[in-house]
Amino acid sequence: MLSALINSFRSNHFIITKSKSRLEEFELHSIQQEQLTPKNNDIERQNGRTRSRHISYLYENRHPASLMNIGIYELEHFESVYPLIRLLDRPENRLFLFVSNHVQQELVQKLSNTQATIEWIIKPEQQSIRKFLFKIESETQKHRFLYLFLHTVSSNHLFFAYLIFRIHDQTGVIVTLHDVNNLFQSHFTFHPRRLIRHIGKRLLIRQCKHYMTISESVATYLKTLVKMNTTVQWFPGGLFEPEQYKTPEPITNGLQLVVPGSVDPKRRNYEDVFQLIELLHANNIHIVIRLLGGFADLENNDLLNKCRIVKQSYPGFNFYESTFVAGNEYEEQLQKAHFVWVPSVLHTTIADNIEELYGLSKSSGTLFDAIRFARPVLSPIELKTDQHQSAAVYSYSNLNDLLLFIKGNLNAPQTYNMWKDRAYETSCYYQIEQLRTTVSIA
Repeated sequence: MLSALINSFRSNHFIITKSKSRLEEFELHSIQQEQLTPKNNDIERQNGRTRSRHISYLYENRHPASLMNIGIYELEHFESVYPLIRLLDRPENRLFLFVSNHVQQELVQKLSNTQATIEWIIKPEQQSIRKFLFKIESETQKHRFLYLFLHTVSSNHLFFAYLIFRIHDQTGVIVTLHDVNNLFQSHFTFHPRRLIRHIGKRLLIRQCKHYMTISESVATYLKTLVKMNTTVQWFPGGLFEPEQYKTPEPITNGLQLVVPGSVDPKRRNYEDVFQLIELLHANNIHIVIRLLGGFADLENNDLLNKCRIVKQSYPGFNFYESTFVAGNEYEEQLQKAHFVWVPSVLHTTIADNIEELYGLSKSSGTLFDAIRFARPVLSPIELKTDQHQSAAVYSYSNLNDLLLFIKGNLNAPQTYNMWKDRAYETSCYYQIEQLRTTVSIA
């Protein structure tokens, strides 16, 4: 059945390979990997060396004498790949960054003073991911990458699985997961495109032996799903750089909350935002609440219309009637903020109707905005946060609880000073030098 499906995909140009026998070898190898259980992870040998030794530099923080060539693939999330690049930013590393034009533009200024040698390989806008993966395979073999980090794999899982199969003999491949259930809870369906994605996800699981996440709590959950011969590591989705820190204005000048991230009801509960504004208005409390993100759709958008109505009754409520917020504006507003508010939904479906649970199978990038700018966090008590950040998080049980907390900070500014200091101390854990001693990266 699987053979027939794969051959069908090939005939319809879903897969382009150099030879039929090579693709069939990939299929057979994948099935055998699923069936075999190694007696000992340390005896898996390839090219005359053990796989455990091959990745020892990654997890034991050791380095070979010669220059290490490392590839990093990322077309979407420049914010969370930046910490990975910085963690690998050492004179002995040569980093090949396989990125989109958008990601390159966002990163190039941040990486102006790197110690590592940077090579940019930009994906042409009209080029398919499939063809770009062939380019990655070619560069990997040409430069003999020690590691290849696939930082976001949100589509084309079948092609990524095939890439890993082609290069895993000489290169350690690490896949970063942002939505764990999307990969591991995928299920059979008769919908043609979803079926192709499902098969690709299953093959990717069979091929991948090394995963990473951007959250420690998500890594803990992922470890319960992978097989015994699979490694799971984590690195944070945000770094704190003290030289960029700006102390917020005294709270007596006005309290400001920001809700970072795209205005997406699948990710954040905006009804909570509107209800809190009603409570603030009823109690004659005036603060600034800003939705710091763009709308996916500016036409026929009920949420945008609701924002316009709320703005009329509560002037301190701010949002952007655009699909995108420029990076400098985004950072400026975070620097002005006193708290980062994360009114996260807990259960969401991002892809293929597969449920994700924030804080467990999926992490919130807005928590890392708080780390980057050293700001305390307001979040629902049900949202799980990493232990290193928890001291700077106020977890409210309901909106009345949150209202009382806001009142307390306004009435006693020294209370906010305590939270501000906690946030700074928490963020210090996420400095690059600190992380290099606590998080094992190549």
